[in-house]
Amino acid sequence: MTNSTAIDDADSPVVPENTVRGDGERGSDFARLSRRIAQAGLLDRRFGYYAVRLGLVAAAFVGGWVAFFALGDSWYQLLVAVFLAVVFAQIGLVAHDLAHRQVFRSRRSSEIAGLVAGNLAIGMSYGWWMDKHTRHHANPNHEDHDPDVNPDFLVWSREQAAESKGAAQVPGAAGRRSCSSRCSRSRGSTSTCPASGR
Repeated sequence: MTNSTAIDDADSPVVPENTVRGDGERGSDFARLSRRIAQAGLLDRRFGYYAVRLGLVAAAFVGGWVAFFALGDSWYQLLVAVFLAVVFAQIGLVAHDLAHRQVFRSRRSSEIAGLVAGNLAIGMSYGWWMDKHTRHHANPNHEDHDPDVNPDFLVWSREQAAESKGAAQVPGAAGRRSCSSRCSRSRGSTSTCPASGR
């Protein structure tokens, strides 16, 4: 029986991932890199950084809404809108760090802060985003499983670009059309797609 990972070149031996290397380290390339990153302290929580960042983002958020109400009916609201758009993006980035448990030690504190930042402050469903982001990390850049590479607005491969013609260029239509093509690809036939009924 042949090994499916074997290399055709007889002079190039196949080295299993979990072996002792010449430098005495064990494990896969990823495991060794992960250890080096952890030993360098790059994964340590930075409480001071997040205290300053959360304080600045909260102050900008409050300041933006104070400006919004103070200006009233004015063309200057356009400037406030741009400012608040930047602040909302910063809150989204803070929510991302909260979801990755980088800010607080406890899960409960991270979830409460994530709900406040996501749901209350910017109107983004923190639970929905957590589910979507977890699926992204489980299948990064896999067209059929990563929700972040769904071709609704942008296409990420030549295949998605080829499928996005005509009405599929309208946001949302590409996702419905690609579901149909995914169903037929996954079944190996042109049977009907349960989502579209075709």
